[in-house]
Amino acid sequence: MGTTLYSIVSIQTLSVWRRTLVLSTVRFQLTKRFIMKVIMSVDEKGMSQIDLKHRREDFEHALDIMGVRFEVCEGHYDGTREQSYMINYASVDTYDTLKRIAKQCNQVSILRVTSYGGTLEMFIDHNCGTQKQEAYLGKWSEVSSKPDNGNYTQSFSTGKVYAAI
Repeated sequence: MGTTLYSIVSIQTLSVWRRTLVLSTVRFQLTKRFIMKVIMSVDEKGMSQIDLKHRREDFEHALDIMGVRFEVCEGHYDGTREQSYMINYASVDTYDTLKRIAKQCNQVSILRVTSYGGTLEMFIDHNCGTQKQEAYLGKWSEVSSKPDNGNYTQSFSTGKVYAAI
């Protein structure tokens, strides 16, 4: 079975006040190694609602170009609400691209759910590289109520709540 190569072109903004998600032409290769899910946000504290809207639209467009399936969710990280994305079956190379986008969007971390259901929080190092460290958070599970620690992801389409327990 051959491999498919995709190119991601830079996303251009429509006006000067919109923040650009620059994905300078990146080549990635689909492989048989998959990460079950990636959960991340592109929201940043202090952004206006209109800037958040445009950044989210740009990110969703980038995901479409990358050809990955995703679901828009509500997320809570350290008690702060944010719009999150559950990105299903991302290849390893796609995961690396998502880490670069997270760094561009000043994210503290993203979640990676492995094929066995373990949840790893990957912290972004904004001073030098893209990956600072990973911390095991527990098993990614559907839960009946929102956890006390305030960290969860809730699907807009199904209403299901997920957390690392």
